[in-house]
Amino acid sequence: MKVLKITLLLFAVLLLYFYAAPALYGYLFIKGDTPPFILYSEVLGEFVRTRPTEGELIREDIHGHRFSQSQFDSILPTFFYRQLAADRRLPDTLLGRHISAGEIQATNFTYRYSPTQTSTRRAGVYRLLESHSGRVRLQMAEDLFTFRKEGITFIDSHTRKVNPEKSEIFRKAFAKAGFTSSPHLVAGDGNPKKEYDEGYLVVDSHDQLFHFKMVEGMPYIREIDISTLPGHIMAMDLCGFSDRRRLAYLMTDRKEVYFLNSDYTLSRLELPPFDAMNDDLLAIGNMFCTTYRVVSDDAVHYAALDTESGSLLKMYDLAYTPRSAERVAGWIFPVILKFTDAHSTRVYPHFTTPWSI
Repeated sequence: MKVLKITLLLFAVLLLYFYAAPALYGYLFIKGDTPPFILYSEVLGEFVRTRPTEGELIREDIHGHRFSQSQFDSILPTFFYRQLAADRRLPDTLLGRHISAGEIQATNFTYRYSPTQTSTRRAGVYRLLESHSGRVRLQMAEDLFTFRKEGITFIDSHTRKVNPEKSEIFRKAFAKAGFTSSPHLVAGDGNPKKEYDEGYLVVDSHDQLFHFKMVEGMPYIREIDISTLPGHIMAMDLCGFSDRRRLAYLMTDRKEVYFLNSDYTLSRLELPPFDAMNDDLLAIGNMFCTTYRVVSDDAVHYAALDTESGSLLKMYDLAYTPRSAERVAGWIFPVILKFTDAHSTRVYPHFTTPWSI
């Protein structure tokens, strides 16, 4: 009995030191920083930002030159186009190209990626929408599909019974396209609340990439040649942009990011090294340029890319500098116990450094 009490006491002390005390210290003294909102101005050819201070919002470039609200709207015309149009200040041409509010709206896009999209365990059951129904709005699919040993299988969402006819039609189409085994990566969105549907991208266990969707009730399946792609695909995501020339983002184990275009060609983006398992990605783009923000463990990287070519226009890095409270945490708690991870939705005990308290 005495041994049990000593064991429980030792366990409580260890739990207090490695988990409870660091968590309390982090809550009281360490405040997380939000990456600043920075965009690339196609007018200035420079990064600009907004910075809140007491009583006002500072608008400036990264060198500290300040702008009024009206000036700031004008140097980001594709971002504030609605305000400029309302004020009748939207230019007719920009960088030698005719622009309009409608064209800006059609070519603007925003994209976010988080490591949890890849690390989260999926149920393995998906909805396949009709990609070309002839209707104004997409409608929710009435059946589900999953991948089994015998191949893709469709299940009625109401009766929970397998649809053997539809399953066989798609299995034959998969076999004809060269799909040989169960997938280890599937990307797609079966939510009908979007402008259009491009089905799913699937990577099988042989690292072959396929695009499949349903067009007028029949399968459309095509293998995509990725022989020129360095490394292996770690993550992928369909874009869903209004401008349909871009089909998907592909992230590789070489820490590179590619656009998969609608004609199934690949375009490499000249971004800083991007780890799909640990880094966050934000893209805000227009017809001229796209600002990418890569948030890693030790820095925030901003890259302005030409939207058409993906070539680098400018880069700006913000390194994290540990403050005194964080340095003290490193001395007091060399390692800490955590049950959650910012890069995953899994709950499991693991040791890490106090940097991520």
